Order: sequence, then C-alpha cells, then structure tokens
Amino acid sequence: MQALFFLPIDRIVHSWAEKMREEGWGVEKLYAFGAFIKQSRSADFVVLNYNKTDAPRYIPKVFLSLLYARLVRTPVYLFMSIDPVDLCDRWLFRTLLYLVNFVLVRLATCLIVIHTRTHIPRRYFVSMRKVHHIANCPQRDQWTSSAKPDTAARSDGIRFFYHGELLWWHGLERFAPILDEVKQRIPVSMTVAGNLYPTYFKLFGLSASRKEIRIKKQLRAFLERPDVTWLGRVDLDRLKVLMAEADFHVAQLNAADTQGDTELRTCLLEAMAAGMICLHVSSSAIQRSEFRDRQNLVIIDPTKPKEAAQKILEIYASPEVRRRISENASFTIEKHFDLVTDYAKLRQVILQRLGGLRSHPGSN
Repeated sequence: MQALFFLPIDRIVHSWAEKMREEGWGVEKLYAFGAFIKQSRSADFVVLNYNKTDAPRYIPKVFLSLLYARLVRTPVYLFMSIDPVDLCDRWLFRTLLYLVNFVLVRLATCLIVIHTRTHIPRRYFVSMRKVHHIANCPQRDQWTSSAKPDTAARSDGIRFFYHGELLWWHGLERFAPILDEVKQRIPVSMTVAGNLYPTYFKLFGLSASRKEIRIKKQLRAFLERPDVTWLGRVDLDRLKVLMAEADFHVAQLNAADTQGDTELRTCLLEAMAAGMICLHVSSSAIQRSEFRDRQNLVIIDPTKPKEAAQKILEIYASPEVRRRISENASFTIEKHFDLVTDYAKLRQVILQRLGGLRSHPGSN
C-alpha cells in the first residue's frame, strides 16, 4: 500500500511516516507541488500536514493539492496541527482563511487534530464522525535514557533552558521580567536552543499578524541579553547535555490567545521525559489530570513576575521537591504519552476508512 505524506512539517508526522515504513508500507515524503501531482494518482492515500509557514504560496499549495487529490479520488487525511486563523489579527485575512479552511475540511476524507485543539472541528462545523483526535507524543526512546538534571543547588546560581523553535506564540519573551526578579536574589543564566525565523506570516504580501511582528522584536531583544546564550539549533546529543546541566525548562508562558492556550508542545513533553522541571503557564492544554502543579511541572503566572520568581526560588532551594518533580515528570510521559499506541489508533482509522478489507503489510 502506498502512502504519500505531503508537506510533512510536524515532527509527529515524520514519526507516522517512519512507523509505516517500518511496517512495510510504501512511503513517500514530498514538498513540491509538481511531484505531488505526479504521484498522488498512484497513492492509496495522502496524509496532508496543514501547519503554518511564511512562504507566500503555502496556503494555495495546500488548497490546490487537496482539491486535486480529491478530483482523482485519492483519500486525504488532513492533519491540521494548528489553524492559521488563530495566527491572524486582521479581520480580512481571518475571514479569507476561514473560508479556505471551511472548504478544506469538507474535501478531506478525515480531519486529524490534536486533542487539545477540539475547537478546530467545532469552528468549521465538522461532524465528529469525520474527526480523529490524537495526542502529541514525543519519541520516548530518545529521552528516557537522558541524564537526569542534578538536583543539588550550585554556587553559580540557577540555570534556565529553552529548546525548540522560537515560535512567537510560546511566550518566551514573557520570561524576561521573571528572570530579572530571580536575578535580584541569586545569579542566573539562560541557554536557548532553537531557531528564530526572521520572516513573517503573510498573505498577498501583507503581514497577517501585527502581534507577530511586535513579539519577534521582543524575542530578539531577549536573546541579546548578556545573561542569555542563544545557540540556535543543536543536535540531539548536545541537547541532552544542555538539558542535564539546566535546573528549569521554560516551556510555555503564553495562554492569552487560542493558539497559545491550546499548545501542548512536543518540547515540553520531551523535557518532561528527560526529567526536567518545566515552567508552564496555566492553560487549557495542561488542565488535565496528567499535569499537576509542583508534582510533575511548575505553574507560573508571567503577569506576576515577583510571585513567579518566589515560587521558582522556593523549589530551587528544596532538592527533595526538585527530585520529586523530576521523577514524576518522567513517569507522566512514560505512562500517558505513547507514540506507538497513538499511531496504532491512527493506523486503524486509516484502514477502516479505506475499507479495511484490502491486503496491507501491517495486517494481523
């Protein structure tokens, strides 16, 4: 059976493709529209990864590729990991994107969304029979063997760490006042690993979000601070070393808008799997029984930097509390976030919607 993955941007989509390839499926990953036109006819199904990119032709490419695939009767499983509507603050662009997405979700054979973003199918009035919810899962085998952070206090102060893309809705710039408050009591340093893209999300040559421009300027200023070391992208081995050296992971500090509030970052789950103590804003994405303040992560309010700093200092001063949070963080990911189990559910959905009776490499 031939599976075509078009525009595989998200890490989880790459993992799906690799799982299928391991099972013996024919898997192709494509980014070029011309190549997609040639190969989509012969594919048994397409997984289209609809995310967000600053390339001007991205939205038309997504729309036309899905339209073509359906015209040639190739089933399309549309994974909408984020909704670009949530990244727009100009009403004209929001309306235009809404109309485009309204058509897309109706053309798709199945709409796949992360379970923290159930607002997406509701927004477009999609029948739940057409929707498959997934969990955002890390590749646990890459992190469970990571060296756990040392929970003993050091004379050189607190080390903070952030990894992943510096996407402007993560809220890293909101950590600056908290860092300043902690700095008044104890030496601090922060390491940032990830890319900050200089481009902006545009439609018809105009920026779709004025907020993005403002926040990226704040992020650049934050990365230029003397107590912040910005490394850019680092490889996995270096990343594990940096994690083991840090005391706290700055995970997500924005819940002020829909995009930030529903973000369950892969990097948060990776850091927890590695036993890091993660700082996170209270958001709908973590308001589940799996996440508990002071048990497996630390909830802080970036609008109250003095209180946030005091909470961080109290936890840092207690090796027992830090050890408990670290151990519980690893256990939480091991117990509740399994990529293999989640992939198996997706695989079953695909086969059922294809008819379920055709011969396939992974049949039992």
